[in-house]
Formats: sequence, C-alpha cells, structure tokens
Amino acid sequence: MIDRALDSVSEDVTAADPAPGTAAAHAAERAFTSVAALADVLLMARETPLALLTSGNLAAGEKRRMTDVGLPVDIVDELAAIALDAALVTADERQLRLTSAGEKWLRLAAAERWAQLAEAFRTALPRGLHSASGGWLPVSQWADQHPWDPSWDERCAVLRERAGMLGLIADGDTEPGWAVTLREGAPADAAALNQMLPTEVDRIFLQNDLTAIAPGPLASALDVRLRSIAVRESAAQASSYRFTAESISHALAEGETAASILDFLSELSLTGSRNPSSTSSARPRSAMASCEFSRMQSRVAPASPAVT
Repeated sequence: MIDRALDSVSEDVTAADPAPGTAAAHAAERAFTSVAALADVLLMARETPLALLTSGNLAAGEKRRMTDVGLPVDIVDELAAIALDAALVTADERQLRLTSAGEKWLRLAAAERWAQLAEAFRTALPRGLHSASGGWLPVSQWADQHPWDPSWDERCAVLRERAGMLGLIADGDTEPGWAVTLREGAPADAAALNQMLPTEVDRIFLQNDLTAIAPGPLASALDVRLRSIAVRESAAQASSYRFTAESISHALAEGETAASILDFLSELSLTGSRNPSSTSSARPRSAMASCEFSRMQSRVAPASPAVT
C-alpha cells in the first residue's frame, strides 16, 4: 500500500536555484575535504581492517586512531557509509575491509574520485527520491517523499548530510554547477568542480631532516606510494611526510627495496641529492633495514636549504 502511495506522489523536477560563487566555493571545499578524508580512512583499512560496532559505525578505538592522525572524526561514519555505497569497502564480520575497487579508487585523481562517489550516492538513494530521468528530485522536496515512514525525517537528514559532504548541495539548498548533470540523470561531470579544487602536484621538496614537503596536494597515486614509505605528518594543501625507521622497515617488508625507494624519490624530488646530511636520524631495528636506510639517507638528502 505504501509503495503504491509513493508511486502517486507528484514529481516536480524544477531545478534548484544555482549556487552563487561563494556558496559553490564552500561546496567544493566540502567535497575536497570529504574525498581526502575518505582516502585516509581507506588507507587505514588497507593497512588493517577497521573494527565496527553492531550498529555498523566505526568502533571507538578506530575513531581515536583517526583523531590522532587529524581526521574529522565527526564525519567518518558517514564517509564509511558513502564508501560502502560505492563498493570501495565491504563490511564483513564487524570489520570494514578495502575492496579491489577501493584500491583502484585510491589511485584516481581527486575529481575522478568525487565523480565515482557522487554517482554511487545517486544510485543508492531511495526510490522515492529518484526522478523519471534517473536523477534525483530537488533536495527541497526530499522531506515530503515518504510521509508514512516515521523514520524518514532522520534518514532524510542523513542523506542530506551526505549530499552536503559530497558538495552536491550548497548553502541554502542551492545547487552547484557540477551537481546539475547528476540531478538530471546523466553521468557526473566534474569539470566545474575541478576548476575549484586545488591543483595537484607531482613533485616534492626533500629536506635535510628526512622530511618531504609537497607544495600542494600530491597526485593521488604518488601520495599512496609515498605514504607506504613515509609517515604523513600534515594534510594541509602543502602536505609534509617524514621518513622514519618504522616507515622504511615497513616499506621493505612490503616488498620495496633500497633501489625502488631511491628511484621513486629521485623522480619526485625537486631538490636533487648530495652526501649525507650532518643531522642524525633513527635507524630501523633490523640490520638489513638499517643498511638500506643509511643508503637512502645518503642519496635523498637535499642540497638546497629546507623549505619553511
């Protein structure tokens, strides 16, 4: 009976008001922040499956770990739900595990990452929110689409929050340009969003203290590789990474070699190489890793002054 009633709800597909420049910029920033934070969550799940509560939310211990690395812990449960909709992770035996699709997603550019998430979000919307064209009804109408469902207000609020996190809704329920094709049922077109995202870089500055600084968001595939060798210390637009005893030992255990690490860093480096820095650093625990770490230190220490 409810389904038949829902089918009779009139469909008004009048477009939402376009988002003005400032509102669109805020929506783009939210989308960028959410995509970057989700990548961090997936990288943690890649390292070891994340524990879940019976409710499906992430366990408190996992959230503490995320807080420690600077993730916005207030949105991680919704990020995990968005990732599940996109099949980037799977929930199995109260653990969140990265899928092969998630592994591929991690290597996409930011705009491509967003497009995949946005299309998956649209597909996962309840039937009552879909338009005849395969898109969605204007967000201002979502609250009225399931009037007989007592839990709908809460669920609708969650869906609106996720749409906002993906930059599909701007301030005042206005619509940024990149959401139009999705609402109309067409494939995601991230061109307008991409113009508002920070430009990705493919080079880093190697510093005397065995840190690396990317002068902007590092291209996704390079960031994933670098973070398998070094620890990311900050995630601002100019991200910093630190080579530690543990990070090098881990990289070697995962199949990296001194040669592969040095080749990779040589390709990325804007500062060249010289003899070992006079500053000392921690050595890995194993003798083999210690030897390789010393070789790496002597090869990647930069000649130019540290970037401040």
